[in-house]
Amino acid sequence: MRTTKTFNPYKLNAANHLAYKFIGQVQKAIVECNALGLTVEEIEFYHIKPRIIVKDSPATARLEHCGRAIEYGVGSDENGRHRKLQIIVEGIKVMWETHSERNNVKH
Repeated sequence: MRTTKTFNPYKLNAANHLAYKFIGQVQKAIVECNALGLTVEEIEFYHIKPRIIVKDSPATARLEHCGRAIEYGVGSDENGRHRKLQIIVEGIKVMWETHSERNNVKH
């Protein structure tokens, strides 16, 4: 008697399981962003691990001033020069752009 493997529609393959796990991390990161006073603008799913984009605000300036945010790039657009900053929240990159000058960061 030949046995056939039945398909379980609820069992995720390895790649989908990883994506599902990251969705849970994103949910936790959004709650933490809210607690930090950050407003989520966008969630990027271009790669397997998502990134959260937040609005520049006094809360992001506080994160930079206390040394929690890392500047990872600079650029320019129609509004002039901007800096790109990020923090890691629940294992997810939380990123924003600011047109403000660099703050004196505490070390």
